[in-house]
Amino acid sequence: MDVFEAVARNLENPSDEDGVAGRFGTSLHAALRQALYMDVDMPLIAFRNHGEIEKFIGAFYKCLNDRLGCRADLVILKNSVDSAQILETLLSASRESNLGIAPVAVPRPGLKKVQGSGKYRSVIAAELAAIGHVKSRDFADVMGDFLVLGDTNREMINRIDRSLVTIDDERRVAWDLAKTFSYAVMTWMKTSESSLVSDFCFELFDEWSGITDRQLLKRIDEVVPKRKRLASA
Repeated sequence: MDVFEAVARNLENPSDEDGVAGRFGTSLHAALRQALYMDVDMPLIAFRNHGEIEKFIGAFYKCLNDRLGCRADLVILKNSVDSAQILETLLSASRESNLGIAPVAVPRPGLKKVQGSGKYRSVIAAELAAIGHVKSRDFADVMGDFLVLGDTNREMINRIDRSLVTIDDERRVAWDLAKTFSYAVMTWMKTSESSLVSDFCFELFDEWSGITDRQLLKRIDEVVPKRKRLASA
């Protein structure tokens, strides 16, 4: 079964968790995510091959939009939608289009251990904790490798993505500091004009060379005290 057939099946038979969205009872977004075996609510950045997935999803939507002559995701949400036409369009696309093999999503390690799921801050924290574990380096020391003043969160993640490591057993990785860091960034963002992880980091230290995890924890508690982090959790 290719992705078009799988989406048609999911639209006809939505899972109980999908809720109600138009006549189908689910959205095209949810049906497609399920067809790709991805968590419906998890952003693409939560997967290591997010670029490949994004390209495939874009091709899927373009194919369907071209056939319908409009945005398929918006049409499917309408209660007046012709369900039979949508399903037939998906099945004809299955027969006549070739998007290739759908990518298998590769979840980032540690995201279930680090607060924020697929948020930029948690992605950054989890990947740096993984690198630190494999290379036997402090989390703070690894952070210094990827910091550039003014970098957007996406730019920082793209840089980290060029240095990914393989984790055989997530249970052996110490995720606590990554979790603390992610909490601290979340709390700081609530009163800051910035949403950039790099800005938070440079508020902690002007220079990260030689910073230890002990120093990082101490500085985090000075900038974002634990009592404040717990109150905002």
